[in-house]
Amino acid sequence: MLLGRLASFLDVRFGPAPADDVATVWRHATVPIRTLALALDYGPHLAGFQGDALLLHRPWKIGVDDLPGAGILAVHRRFDAQLTTGWNLPLAASLDLRQPEPLIVAGQTVGMVAQLDEPVMWQRWIERVGAVCDGIEDSRRHGVAAIETVAIASVMRADVMALLAANGVQAFVTGQMRVPGLAPAERLGIGIVAVGHRRSERWGLCRLAFELTQVFPGLDVRLLERP
Repeated sequence: MLLGRLASFLDVRFGPAPADDVATVWRHATVPIRTLALALDYGPHLAGFQGDALLLHRPWKIGVDDLPGAGILAVHRRFDAQLTTGWNLPLAASLDLRQPEPLIVAGQTVGMVAQLDEPVMWQRWIERVGAVCDGIEDSRRHGVAAIETVAIASVMRADVMALLAANGVQAFVTGQMRVPGLAPAERLGIGIVAVGHRRSERWGLCRLAFELTQVFPGLDVRLLERP
């Protein structure tokens, strides 16, 4: 398989890379691609990699002499927007959320608002998010009892909390707890679950690895993320 075929899949899956994002093909390969590894960053944990291509979320640390001959693919902002805490339809499905609608702030889609089929109590919701995302980093209940409407986004500001309240949101799932949104969320009665920035990225990387195995069943896909 040629590296360009994998790059085309990524550009269809995420949309073409915008001018201010990393290029999909960071470095061309000199060999056919039989083995593809995925990682968030390049580091010592990848020094012994023997595969044909590497897909990185943050490719800036890999040097020109690292992994000679291997092709390097990259997805950064597009990955964050669609496979972490943004417009992440696979995550919404894993959390049993239905009818997702874009959460639009200043003309940009920054996440979603979606519904649960039936009300879920706060503690059960925390457990569900933790089970799907392999843990959580922090949570604030803010008086929430039962949850029916959920938002997922990485932006946590006062104006976003006001928008969520206007949409009847009771629970907000994000990557990292951010101070500007905490007091408004408490005042408006919106519970917050922060899964952790890197944990949300690892979730997305695992999901992308799964999708690649479905589309390219003959490709040896490996997840080489450090603990």
